[in-house]
Amino acid sequence: MSHLLAQCRSIVGHFSHSVLAKERLRQIQEGLANHPQRKLIQDVPTRWNSTYYMVDRLVEPEKAVASYDRDYGFPGTVKMPERFKFGWLRELVDLLQPLEAATREMCSETVTVADVIPMVTAIHMQLQKRQGGNVDVDVQTPPAHSRDEEDWLWGATDEP
Repeated sequence: MSHLLAQCRSIVGHFSHSVLAKERLRQIQEGLANHPQRKLIQDVPTRWNSTYYMVDRLVEPEKAVASYDRDYGFPGTVKMPERFKFGWLRELVDLLQPLEAATREMCSETVTVADVIPMVTAIHMQLQKRQGGNVDVDVQTPPAHSRDEEDWLWGATDEP
């Protein structure tokens, strides 16, 4: 998967660094009926969700990027992933989408600590549904007593 993501980075980087390539891709997108005309997004190592956005934006215009590769080609080390690997990228987007939505929700101004546990539970349920209930994700639930719940949340122990 890391090799595939590196391929995605090089493709997006090619369009980010070349005005001519970006313009050619835009023209190809305009020529395709019912095709989204959105800019590609380069990921950054400090934000995991930027990889999600990069892959999401790359699988949308798959036909346009493939047409660009066929018509103009990519330089040197930039290689277009095989067609079946775009299926893997779509699955990656589907897998990461609930995590991205949770991240966005948890970063809002109005979120409280009381929102965290339900969000983790919702993510766990989404992953279980995706895997048919066979996900090995250990989501702990807090004890019923409020003082015990505070200790569970903050990782406190009975030791002095």
